[in-house]
Amino acid sequence: MRIAFSAALAVFVVMVFAGVASAYVGPGPGITLIGSMFAVIAAVLLAIFSILFWPVRAFMRKMKKEKKSSENVTIVEPDSGSDSASGPDV
Repeated sequence: MRIAFSAALAVFVVMVFAGVASAYVGPGPGITLIGSMFAVIAAVLLAIFSILFWPVRAFMRKMKKEKKSSENVTIVEPDSGSDSASGPDV
């Protein structure tokens, strides 16, 4: 634990007292960085949306399955015997 704290303190001191780099970042790396950040943010948001939407999808599937099973029930009515279409052709 003491070594990790010493290392973190050393990195902090070096970062605080570092001079100005005066480096140029062209448009290519800048656009690449922006695109990468956009992709990471989109992936995180999509993952959160998928996790939150999962119970809704499960509920919709359950309702669809119950509706389908209730539609498979057939009602058979008794034949009255007075059907005129069942007689012989004259």
